[in-house]
Amino acid sequence: MSGGVERKDELAHEALHGPVVTESSGYVASDVVNSMFSPGTPSTVITLMNVVFITLLVVLASLLLIRGFNIHLAVMLAMTVVLIALINWLLIELDAAHKKHVAEGGDGAKSSSKAKKE
Repeated sequence: MSGGVERKDELAHEALHGPVVTESSGYVASDVVNSMFSPGTPSTVITLMNVVFITLLVVLASLLLIRGFNIHLAVMLAMTVVLIALINWLLIELDAAHKKHVAEGGDGAKSSSKAKKE
């Protein structure tokens, strides 16, 4: 029975201070659905997102080459490149901030109890 209590404590901690990138279960569909209801982002979801964006880049680039220069396609291609770069940069920065927070021993409960003692 104590295992259930410990698991609830772990889930509560993860809900407040979950990692940005979590381990995957091995099933992409379940990772995508579970990532909607839990903190953090499984690495398979990040990989899937990058594959989808790269596919979009290939489609837009091939349309640009096949149909000739079109300002609309060029703008869409540029926006896609910027979107991919910004999303990946954000995920890297969030992961680095989380690792730094954990390395400093930062835990919401510990930090608030230290502040109360002072």
